[in-house]
Amino acid sequence: MYPENEVQICMSVKTYCKYAGVTMLSILEHTASPVRFHILHDGTLSQENREKLNAIVAAYPAASLEYHVVDMSQLAAKEETYRRLSIGPLFRLRMFDALPRDLKRVIQLDADLVVNLDLAELWNLDLQGNMLAACVDTSTSRKVICEKGLVAYDEYINVGVVLWDVAALQRENIDLYRESNAFFRRVPDVRLPDEEAVNVIFHGRIKHLDERYNYLSIHTKTKHDRLEEKIYHFAADVPRTNGHFMVDRLFEACLRKTPWWTPEFVERVKNADAERKAKRAWLRERIPQASQSWRKRVFWGIGGSIHPFIMDRFDLRPDDVFVDSDQRKWGTQHLGHEVKNPSVLQEALKERPAIFVTIYRYHEVRETLLQMGYRENEDFFDCKALLDEDLLAQFFGERVQPWDAGDSKER
Repeated sequence: MYPENEVQICMSVKTYCKYAGVTMLSILEHTASPVRFHILHDGTLSQENREKLNAIVAAYPAASLEYHVVDMSQLAAKEETYRRLSIGPLFRLRMFDALPRDLKRVIQLDADLVVNLDLAELWNLDLQGNMLAACVDTSTSRKVICEKGLVAYDEYINVGVVLWDVAALQRENIDLYRESNAFFRRVPDVRLPDEEAVNVIFHGRIKHLDERYNYLSIHTKTKHDRLEEKIYHFAADVPRTNGHFMVDRLFEACLRKTPWWTPEFVERVKNADAERKAKRAWLRERIPQASQSWRKRVFWGIGGSIHPFIMDRFDLRPDDVFVDSDQRKWGTQHLGHEVKNPSVLQEALKERPAIFVTIYRYHEVRETLLQMGYRENEDFFDCKALLDEDLLAQFFGERVQPWDAGDSKER
């Protein structure tokens, strides 16, 4: 039996051990109560990474760590949905099979988080008879179940941070994996299978949390936010060790205290930063060339803080096309052009239009375009490269002093 005041945290690890380590350390730095981590893995977790995770926990007397192997051999491979599902989300669907049966509740966390508050606040939350608690998703990513009318957009939750009433699941004999399989058979074309399954299965039995418990890091970069007592989620964002933004600096401060911060790692970061700057310089030349060519131009995305700054770099033409992932914007007017469904790009593939991504969340658009058959940096481009880093820092974050490699004492 686990102590009632001990915060139980479940995380899945596969290839993102370093990021999981940052999440764990940030929790231990800010949580006064005892903490026990339950790490789910498929048996491929290396001894080196295990020792590093152990070292983080060993530095905090009130912390402990357990490893649980998730049996992936019984997956319903015949389900079409599983062919598009990475291993990490599958851990979530099987987590209650792997966790100890005497757990009464557990906080499930993604690995791409930095916790900047005392997690006991969430742990002690009254679920008021609900099965779980989570934050409404504030991203603009496409939600198939919302398009189908199964869950309203303003009720759809992000499962990066979830407080589960495990005892209630056991009392009602709810098998998340079995229920998810049944859902996938009904709706095989979901885009975020594990998340959309949870939204539908537990619809009406979810307590909505304040957004500070799962605050997308991208918002700190587009809303001029200062750091507050929040859980910052890097969903579809990339934490940087040499970034302009305060949330990136928070990530780096935690990373420096983990065993992954080594002289070799610092050198790799410096080399990667040099490559990034060289790529930006190349794109700043390549994008105008593509824009001025004979090709039809498509601009993806009409929202976000950086969009108007990027559009200032283009002189619009009557035949330009605007598309957006958010179906609520389809058919509306933007800069004198009708906003269309991105599906028009599938039909236009043979023509090879030049596609300019004008929003911050380039990563999501990139995956979609690659799946359609478009070529990165030939057919489509991340137009953030057109903006000077000084401009990005001035308008979307706090300018910091030039990053130094740091002293090995800070590891």
